[in-house]
Amino acid sequence: MTQTSAKKHDILWLLVLLLLVGAALRWAQLHAVAGLLNSDEAANGLDALSLIQNPRLTPFFPTFTGRESGWHYWLVPFVLAFGLRPLAIRLAATLVGCLTLAAIYALGRELLPRRAALWSSGVLAVLYWHVHLSQIGFRAILMPLVGSLALAWLLRAYRTNRTAVWLGAGLWLGLLAYTYFSARLWLGYAGLLLVYWLVREPGKRRGSLLAGVVTAVVALPLFLYTTFNPSESLGRIGEVSVLSAVGILNNSLAWLRAWFGQGDQNVMLNLPGRPILDWFIGLPFVIGVLTLWRSTRARWHVWWLVGLAGTAVLPSLLSDHAPHFLRAIGLVVPTVLVAGLGFYHLEQQTARLVGGAAVGLPLLLLLGAGLNTANDYSRRWLTHPDLPEQMEISTNEAAALAQAKTEPDVPLYITHVTRQNPTLLFWAAALAPRPVDAFEPAECWVDTAVPTLYLLHNTTQPPWETYEIVNRDETTRLILTAPDGRSPNASTTASFGDSIHLALTEALPRQALPGDTLHFSLAFQAAQPPTEPYSLFLHLYGVPSPYEGGPIWAQTDSALCLSHPMTAWRPFETVSQSFSITLPGDLPPGDYTLVTGLYQPDTGLRLPLTGPIQNEWNHFALAEVEVRPPGE
Repeated sequence: MTQTSAKKHDILWLLVLLLLVGAALRWAQLHAVAGLLNSDEAANGLDALSLIQNPRLTPFFPTFTGRESGWHYWLVPFVLAFGLRPLAIRLAATLVGCLTLAAIYALGRELLPRRAALWSSGVLAVLYWHVHLSQIGFRAILMPLVGSLALAWLLRAYRTNRTAVWLGAGLWLGLLAYTYFSARLWLGYAGLLLVYWLVREPGKRRGSLLAGVVTAVVALPLFLYTTFNPSESLGRIGEVSVLSAVGILNNSLAWLRAWFGQGDQNVMLNLPGRPILDWFIGLPFVIGVLTLWRSTRARWHVWWLVGLAGTAVLPSLLSDHAPHFLRAIGLVVPTVLVAGLGFYHLEQQTARLVGGAAVGLPLLLLLGAGLNTANDYSRRWLTHPDLPEQMEISTNEAAALAQAKTEPDVPLYITHVTRQNPTLLFWAAALAPRPVDAFEPAECWVDTAVPTLYLLHNTTQPPWETYEIVNRDETTRLILTAPDGRSPNASTTASFGDSIHLALTEALPRQALPGDTLHFSLAFQAAQPPTEPYSLFLHLYGVPSPYEGGPIWAQTDSALCLSHPMTAWRPFETVSQSFSITLPGDLPPGDYTLVTGLYQPDTGLRLPLTGPIQNEWNHFALAEVEVRPPGE
């Protein structure tokens, strides 16, 4: 074996070792996060499921504030293999993180000495920023992978001037547009380089043109979508933008502090406050910055790397919550390349003293950084007090316990989220046909005629005395109820439209004074959910009635349980809601009737009363109330 072959062999084995270390850091705690799910991750999983149920090509998903579609197509095979579970999303993210280690090596080979490219991959393997986001199912994790491949192919195409490589570079650049909105700056940056080569370098014109055309063709669907739907594809950018000089200055200072001082405070994106670099990587990074000018394959690579870093951090400089580690995810790439160069120079200088054993120093530094990352992730981030709320742990645990401890048809109601919550929708799809739904107890209560699970705040008292506590944490409890004795004690009942049944479950007072407020509860059941929501009216009148020319003395209108709308009601559910009506202070003494009915809010048309006795006004008399003179 020649000396050159031996060096290549050593590099290969060292690269494999670093890849294994990177994979271990990303997979070691997979069991701890396999059941966790953030609402943004849930939204991504739902969009991937929609691609499975309705296969199609789309450049953008407008739902849940809008997202480029590349990540969702990547999720599809994982959802097919493992089902709609958080584990599928975690595995997809960690695999992207591991593949990026190899992509960084490929890019480093085009810019730096081979050994420096190797150490760049090693830095990425242990860099907390990337290890952390490699285990979160956000689409941004695709940007360093696809971006590194696109840039590596682009630089290789320039170096070799081979047609196939130019075409490959165009393909990767076009795909980059579908990763994350920040990648659009990289796409424009690479486009400027292609234009420069096209104009200034005759030998590269044909290749540059080919790459540009392929890039344009691949990215065209997203460009057209953005052109015709700017509010959907660019709306989120406008919501978070910071364009004032003071704001940009403050963001710049925040990013300067982020390297060794205080990093992103968002627990989903970082161990709150942890800086980008610890001293194990920070020292080589500084060395890399100082030696960059004389170490790249070509001098223009230095300026190109600076521009790459600038376009990577720019989305965070121009938006709120800087330093935002997700919006500037592309900054990972130039960071590890520069740090890898520093490791390379440390090895080279140490080799003068200890020869071949010099590899030990960078390996020790990487080992220290890896242990630091592992400790910060497993012992500090996973136990951080802000994590349960961000990861909606109570909701995810409730879904897991429902699946493990109850029959597959037992309903689950989450009472502290909305029905539009992506995590709730995720579990509704994942646990189907089990009903998974939500309501707000302060507004209404959903009872059932079957055993049912409720996830409640500890401060929420259910309307029954007997139930089983399945799980409890600091803020919530999961309870299981039986249907026995849970039917509302109805004193008066009526039917509307042959499908909606109403019951008065809290008796109204028979006597009242002017100015009193009457409180009562109604329970509703639907034999089948109505196709549109109805509102409820309450009218108080005496003799003569309004239909005989008399006045309506008091009235009120109310929507029915907006947190669990009528169109979602199921036949086994009973929805109870409290109502009130205030009597006028000058109401004359006498006998009055309180009637109710349902009507379409848009048209005012009343739903027909079908029982117990029909009438032409389609209202039902709840109670007769005697109003007595004040002072009696």
